[in-house]
Amino acid sequence: MVTRKALSQILLFAFVCLLLGSFFPRGTTAETSWRRPGCHLLGFKKLVEIPGCRSAEIHINACRGYCMTYSFPSDIHTLFLSGGNHVLTSHGSCCTIKTTHDIHFTLECENNQVYQDVIKSASRCECSLCDVEY
Repeated sequence: MVTRKALSQILLFAFVCLLLGSFFPRGTTAETSWRRPGCHLLGFKKLVEIPGCRSAEIHINACRGYCMTYSFPSDIHTLFLSGGNHVLTSHGSCCTIKTTHDIHFTLECENNQVYQDVIKSASRCECSLCDVEY
């Protein structure tokens, strides 16, 4: 039978282990590194399928992560210009592709034909305006 004192020591030990585990960095892998703050490259596989050709898996990069977003009460000038409707001012940024590079690939097709094409892959990522389109 576990005494009250032993139980409290076990609970204290478990709490300390849990607390220490949250302070010390854990190893990151390609699958989890994007979860840390910021905008990061994330490699993944894309299946390319063209009718009449053998499909292939190619490795490309995307951008994934978390960028800063915040709101604050609008200043008097903004309130005045908006007729009192723009009570809060918000700023948001999204994880986007800053630069790309080309990935060339070749598929073997019927009748000894080959299909060659190029697909874009992210080279660099950054937090920037959310409405930027490429």
